[in-house]
Amino acid sequence: MSANGKIDIYAADSISVHSEQDLNFKADRHINLEAGENVNIKSGNRISVESTTNFQLKAGADGLITCVGSMNIASAEHRETAAAIHMNSGGAVAATAGSTPSITRVPGPGSGPEKENKNPLDENYSSRHIVNVIA
Repeated sequence: MSANGKIDIYAADSISVHSEQDLNFKADRHINLEAGENVNIKSGNRISVESTTNFQLKAGADGLITCVGSMNIASAEHRETAAAIHMNSGGAVAATAGSTPSITRVPGPGSGPEKENKNPLDENYSSRHIVNVIA
């Protein structure tokens, strides 16, 4: 930790964090996530995203939203722009759950090839992995 409270964490391999309760992140400025490959988010219940101003999604290739039930869009004004718009027509490509990538990693103690989410109380977890930080 630097004198002004900055903390940098680096690992040549994976870093895993596990909580049996909540895991909370808060920043008074920005939270930035970047991956060299995929960003996967999975919830056992609901995912909620909220912004007090604009919300933007951008895909460098195709975009796909799949809903098992209904999809509802509410806005003050709805605009669609495309070279061609196909809705329930022969040119429309069916959006199916099978055509979207799914998250194959199931979080849990010692799961996955990296044996992430290690529990320090597990007999196979060496105490040399535990770092105590005292402020």
